[in-house]
Amino acid sequence: MVFQSVYLAVFWLLPWSAPLRAALAWGPDPDRFPPVGPPIAPRWLKPLCVQRWVGQAVAARVAWLRQQGGAAPYRFGEDSLPEWHPFHLERYVWRPLHELEETSLRWLLGMEVERLLRLIDLPPQEIGEGAWVAASLAVYAHVAQVYHELRRRYKTRRAREIVREELRLFETWQGKGD
Repeated sequence: MVFQSVYLAVFWLLPWSAPLRAALAWGPDPDRFPPVGPPIAPRWLKPLCVQRWVGQAVAARVAWLRQQGGAAPYRFGEDSLPEWHPFHLERYVWRPLHELEETSLRWLLGMEVERLLRLIDLPPQEIGEGAWVAASLAVYAHVAQVYHELRRRYKTRRAREIVREELRLFETWQGKGD
């Protein structure tokens, strides 16, 4: 994914990302995006309903963690740490993705969603808003790729069921013997 400045507007203005944006403790300058018309989400980000579910799951997890008064351990450990290396901002290579078993695809999905959760806690001043949005969109691009691979194998209905199952697991994971 080559980051373009229009992606800032795609993230900050379109409804698909509203659940995740609501979970943030910060936001952009409201005068930054003039009302020229809504930006169009790129094809690599779709389906937007899946992206909205991801944002809802992350927001629910953030709310749960705040209620608990402390951070639970991360299920994926260091694998879900946000990375700024260009390699992590690129899309997955399709051929190896096709070769993964379903359990590995589920693992990738969960790890990417947890990476998004960790990005929520990262102040944008630390890396810059553009880099933060690029890293978040890279996670969403990876989620879309995993979803499309599941859909290729199982068709839309089953792929969406799998995504929903993994998001429920993400929201409720307690870290006790899982």
